[in-house]
Amino acid sequence: MKNIEFRAKVEVTGEWVYGYYLKGENHYIVSPKQIYDMVVGPEWEIGSGEHDASLCLYLIDEDSLEMWSGMYDKFGNKIFENDIVRDNYGRYMRVIFNEQKAKFQFKLIKVEGEHAHWAYNFIFADLTDWFENGNVYVEIVGEVNDDEQ
Repeated sequence: MKNIEFRAKVEVTGEWVYGYYLKGENHYIVSPKQIYDMVVGPEWEIGSGEHDASLCLYLIDEDSLEMWSGMYDKFGNKIFENDIVRDNYGRYMRVIFNEQKAKFQFKLIKVEGEHAHWAYNFIFADLTDWFENGNVYVEIVGEVNDDEQ
C-alpha cells in the first residue's frame, strides 16, 4: 500500500509539519511520528512496536497543504507538490498535481545556461518519465509556499 504523506504550515507558527491530512471543520495534519523523528531518528517506523506514540494534531493553513509525489531528488529528499527543482540542464520546474490526469508533473519555469534554447521543449512533463530508469537528475532548490523565496 502506498504511503500518502502531506506537508503544510502550522497556522499559528508557520512551521512546516509532515503527516496525514485530516479535514473536518478545520484542516489538520496528523503526525504520529514527527516528534519521534527528532527524538529517536527518522528510521523509526510507525507500527513497529518499538515506541508507544501518541498523535500530534496540527491546525494548518489550508493554502499551504501539499502532497508528497512519491519521488525523491538526487540527494534523497522527498519531492512534494509545489517544490521547485532544477535538472542538470539548468531547467527550473515546479512540481504540480494535474487533477485531470491524476498525476504529478513538472511545469517548466525557466532555463538557464547553455541549454536556454530548450526552454520550449516542454511546458509540462510527467514526473514518472524522469525517474523510469532509476536515474535521478533533479534537485530541490526551493518551494513555492516558502516565505523565504
